[in-house]
Amino acid sequence: MLLAFKVKNFRSFKNEQEISFVLNENERIKKDRRFEVSTKNGNIRILKNAIIYGANASGKTNILLALQTLSQIITRPTGSDNERLFTDTFASNRDNTRFEIKFLRENTVFEYHLEYNYKEVVYESLHKDNAMVFERNYQDFNFVNLDDAVKNLLKTVRKTSLLIFFAQNYNIEEAKNAFSWFYDSFCASTNTVTALKTDKDFKEKVLYALQFADFNILDIEVEERKPTKEVSNETAKIYFTHENNGEKFRIPLEDESQGTKAYFEIILLLLNPDRTHESLLFRDELDLSLHKQLTYTLVELLNSEKNSIQFISTSHDSSLMNLLSKHQIYFVQKKTSGESEIFKLSDFDDIGKTRSDIKYAPKYEAGLFGAEPIINDAGLMSIFGVENE
Repeated sequence: MLLAFKVKNFRSFKNEQEISFVLNENERIKKDRRFEVSTKNGNIRILKNAIIYGANASGKTNILLALQTLSQIITRPTGSDNERLFTDTFASNRDNTRFEIKFLRENTVFEYHLEYNYKEVVYESLHKDNAMVFERNYQDFNFVNLDDAVKNLLKTVRKTSLLIFFAQNYNIEEAKNAFSWFYDSFCASTNTVTALKTDKDFKEKVLYALQFADFNILDIEVEERKPTKEVSNETAKIYFTHENNGEKFRIPLEDESQGTKAYFEIILLLLNPDRTHESLLFRDELDLSLHKQLTYTLVELLNSEKNSIQFISTSHDSSLMNLLSKHQIYFVQKKTSGESEIFKLSDFDDIGKTRSDIKYAPKYEAGLFGAEPIINDAGLMSIFGVENE
């Protein structure tokens, strides 16, 4: 589960920006819209779901891209110091990129910091429940507990390789748990594909969920796949069975519509019998491929007491705000300088804008919260020779 994330000098985020899903003591929200977790350092309340709004090209997708980039750097190490670390800095400057992330795994709070540029890691650290596991300044390493055999291997850590990858590779327990969180959250497919083959009740629920959403899918088939030179990581292929005029036919999942694939992925995780409150799902532009009513239903499901996954998405559909509390609504706004900044609805002090008995969508559309596009309708219409009435 994601608790907080800071980013600096990545794409449109020039200066440090933070997005946090931890609720303060004075922030009140319905129980079914938050998790309450007991940790070594006390109880914390965490948002179950959040939606990020902003105009086109405001930078809201860059939040998800930053998280994905951090995960890829961690889980896919460079092969040599000749291979550059991936960077995507603001206006292609040569300053360092910095990520700081706080997350929950097995009721333990981890904090990981990384500062780097394309040619080397500048700083790296990992903390577990506020206690340091390791810290790195360039090629100077400091571990709290490390046996001599592994300590002697630190010289093999290259300037473009990460200490967290080295530590988990040599069975440092804290690093293994932290690394697994990144892998499970961003890289690994869920166990649901196997469950579709082995758990009849689970498959039936997924199939009903597809049919109730009017996708005209009669069956789901999972075929085991042997890795090939072309596809080395595919272990199973999913087919949906349809019917037309009494004739049944199969379509592989990858050839289905974007809406079908998006809905299927969410439903799999929601119904997964092995899901926990630490499960995490990101979705860019939730409303892009799904019918409006189906999107509403999904948001209500995600807000329900039965949902036990954390879901973070972006959207342009302001009407979804009316299904959320003010603490679940975030904004990204781009300044005239091209820099993006993050803020949330609950930051506004005017209670008339944020009280729980009003609808937020009309106020957002009226520009009271910012993060809305400024469109010159007349100018756009004039290009095509159309008069704007």
